This record gives sequence, C-alpha cells and structure tokens, in this order.
Amino acid sequence: YALRITHYASRFALQTSSFVFRLSSVVLLGLLLGLAGGVRQTSLVVLLPLCLWALWGAPRRAWLAFGLSLAVTCGLWLLPMLALSGGPEAYLHETALQARTVSDLTSVVGAGIGGLLSNLGNEAMALAVGLAFALVPLGLWALRVVRFSLSGRLKSFLTWWILPPLLFFSVSHVGQFGYILIVAPPCLLLSALCARVAWARFQRAEGQAVIRTLLTCAALSLLSVGYFLVGSGTPATASGITDNDTHWRAVRSTLNGMEPGRTALIMNVAWSGPFRAAGYLLPGFHSYALGQDADRRSGWLYSAYGGRSTYALPRPPAQAYLALPAGIRTVVALDDSTGEMIEAEKGLRRVSLADGSTLYILDSSDADIAGLTIAGDKIKEAHTK
Repeated sequence: YALRITHYASRFALQTSSFVFRLSSVVLLGLLLGLAGGVRQTSLVVLLPLCLWALWGAPRRAWLAFGLSLAVTCGLWLLPMLALSGGPEAYLHETALQARTVSDLTSVVGAGIGGLLSNLGNEAMALAVGLAFALVPLGLWALRVVRFSLSGRLKSFLTWWILPPLLFFSVSHVGQFGYILIVAPPCLLLSALCARVAWARFQRAEGQAVIRTLLTCAALSLLSVGYFLVGSGTPATASGITDNDTHWRAVRSTLNGMEPGRTALIMNVAWSGPFRAAGYLLPGFHSYALGQDADRRSGWLYSAYGGRSTYALPRPPAQAYLALPAGIRTVVALDDSTGEMIEAEKGLRRVSLADGSTLYILDSSDADIAGLTIAGDKIKEAHTK
C-alpha cells in the first residue's frame, strides 16, 4: 500500500510545477523499493517495472534522484550482508547453490512444462487463499455480470503491478503462498472497484452506492477473517497455526521426561519436515536429519545441537552410518516416514501425542546405542557398547 500511495504521489508530482515536491516523491519511491528489496530481493525485480512506468516521461534529474536513493538504500543492507557472508564471491556462490537446489526443480529451464504448471497451480491456490471472499466481486466481473471499462492509466497501473510478479514466479519458483502477497493489494483494489460498479447499477443515488460498496467490502473482509478463524486444512488458517503450536508443545512435553544427554532425535530433512524447527526448539538434544544428497543417495546428512546446525548447501555426501555421542540410550523419530524405517527386535514403542501425531521411541535399557545404520529403507542399531 505504501508503494501504491507513493506511485500516485510521484505521478501527480511529476505533473506539477514544483520541482522540490517532485524530487521528494521520486526519492521516496526509490527508498521504498530499496527497502522492499531488503526484505525480499525478488521484490526489486518484480516491482521495478511498476516504478519505471511511474517515472516514464520524467526529467533526467528525477531519474537520477530515483537511482541514487535506490542505490543508497540497497547499499545499506547489501554491503553488510556481503561482509557477513564472507564477501561477494562467497555470497554469489551460496546464492547459486540455493538456486540449483530450489529453483532448478521448479523453473521452466530445469523442470520444463511440469514446473510451469506446478507454479501456476500454486499461484492460483495462493490467490484463492489470499483474496478469499474478495474473489466474489472479481468473479462477477469475470462472468460479465459486472461490466465496466478502465482508463488507460489505471489499466497500465494494474498491469505493471500484477503481471511482472506473476510471470516471474510462474517461470521460476513458487514455494509458499507468501510469494503472491505482492500482488494481493492491486487485486483487492480491483475487487473493491467491481463492488462499486455493481452497486452503481442498482442505485441512482451516488451516496447510497458508495455507502453500500463500503459495507459490502467490510462484509467480505469480515467473511475472509472468519474463514481464517474457523477454516482448516491449510497452514494459512488459525487452526493450521494452532495445530503446529500444539504439536510442538506435545513433543516438548513428551521429551521433558527424557534426559537430553541420553536421547538422540532423528527425522527427515525435507523442507516441510521437523529438522530446522527441532534444532531451534530442542537445542539440548542431538538432532540428526536423513535424506538424499545431490547424487540421490539416501543417508545421514545434517546434525544440530546447542543452537548450531550443520545445515548448508550443497548437501554433503549421504552417510550410511551415523555415530552417536557416548551415553545415548534412547532414539526418538519425530516424523512418520523416519519412524517407520526403524527396525528393532525389541525396545521400539509408538507414543501417540495429543494432536494425533506419533513419536517412535527406541529404548536401550542395558547398553548405549553407539550408532545407526541405514540399509535400503531401514534404520538399524549398528551395535551397542
């Protein structure tokens, strides 16, 4: 919304005779774009076309002011980040690894038409969840129940805001619904406009149409909030957030009865799995993650303990054998896929948690568990001391 306001301010300012006001608006536009890039760097790519359109036809001094304010703002977060990353070369190396690990699996270049279709599906789901009941007026417009024409300027404004992000993410990567938040504001504006036109068709009095439009938008907003509060089945609802919190409370409550120095946690390294959360929420326990390395070999990959994790890219070679610290008597699998792999003649029990999930606990009461071996799709105690 701040970008929308500064956009209108900059367009209006560029048409006035006051160069001071015009320059301040252009500088503000550059500052906001730089700050957006500091939060998420792809924002620079997808919002830059909108900013360039806002400045089209501006004098050279306005372009210079915009460029300088953008460069200074980006420098305030880019230079410290490069220094903390070990320099530009190290930063670019890690960025390339991240791209190969994530985007190559979903982009048009790496995954072809399948990646494109997957990204488009994720965009559609994200818009449906993000806009919620604001889709109703947009649906009336799409079905031609509501008909109206937009001015050329407004069409351009909406196009340069909505299309670049959607096109960029559709050919690259859509990992979570949050990617599409960047196009939610203009879509909501268009939805409100559809509601305004719909009421205008049935109201002769302009004031009544405006009031009913405001009430309609307020009702749709409340319905959307209601969906968030009572809906279920997706992480983007209150129940999804609450269920995740309930799960980790149950896990911590169960583990409270175990000695951290004698207990090891194992789990899958999948991004949706518990490894990164476990390393943060359960720092007193030794946590280990298994999965596939870059060569598609299965084995042990990462560990976490004391708030520190070995998680890094590229993935290290998968290890068939995991040596555990001395004194480990209990191994706990935090997810079903890992727990079902445990093969033990005795000592394996399943504990159902309050949220319906299951912990798989392997106890060794008479000897330490020295290590775990992965053989095929099975996890076995290598030997005990």
